[in-house]
Amino acid sequence: MLSKNINGLAVVHIDAGQRLGTVRGILLDPAKRRATALLVALTQGWMRKGLLPIEHVYAIGDQAVTVEDEAHIVTPDEESSLWASWKERVDLHGMPILTERGEGVGIVDAYDFDLNGRITEIAIRQGVWKRFKGQALTLPGSAIRSFGRDAVIVRAEFAADVQAKQAAAKPSRADDELEEKTEDITEGAAADSAANPEGDASLPVRLWQRVRQLGASKAEVKQPAADSLEAAENEHQSESNHDEPLRPQEGEKQQGGLPIA
Repeated sequence: MLSKNINGLAVVHIDAGQRLGTVRGILLDPAKRRATALLVALTQGWMRKGLLPIEHVYAIGDQAVTVEDEAHIVTPDEESSLWASWKERVDLHGMPILTERGEGVGIVDAYDFDLNGRITEIAIRQGVWKRFKGQALTLPGSAIRSFGRDAVIVRAEFAADVQAKQAAAKPSRADDELEEKTEDITEGAAADSAANPEGDASLPVRLWQRVRQLGASKAEVKQPAADSLEAAENEHQSESNHDEPLRPQEGEKQQGGLPIA
């Protein structure tokens, strides 16, 4: 079960058909590199909670964690090393992943573990770089050398494949520049729309001029529709014709401010 999906699951007694509580956290043992218990917010009593040892979990499904005996849930008033460990608990979510040589691999998005508490897989958060082209990046649990309060350390030989995928999927400088240009154009169009709420026939022309000024090619940014451009250009031409004063042609005389033949 993925760690980020287990919080909020109901804890249900399978012989009584009774809900005992709700999962609120996972206790990890850094020394053994495994999950040891689940923190449960109990339904009986005000703000009561307990730790359910992982070895007493019957199963973990998409809707509930099932148990056979509620007596296995350890409350804070009972003597148990689990509660002492809870005070020093480690949360892997969002923790940086480093190789033994100090190279960055990514950030922990989630981890999967079995009913023995063994961590079987680490999911690396997407977007440490701008994009991974949809690839799901993971490391096997056996890659973990250690983890503590500040970092997960993995064996370099396991991290090499992930680093190669990251390098292959890392966007080029041209992609970065195009993305920045597109963002600038989009922001400019939004500003124009805000300034012209009633609409402006010249907006497609100005937008396309901005694209050209930014150096984006017609293949990279979709050109405004030809009819919109033509209509806008015709309107500009018409406005220019109306604004330009009439001048007498050669051989014409001017009377009363108007040219006559």
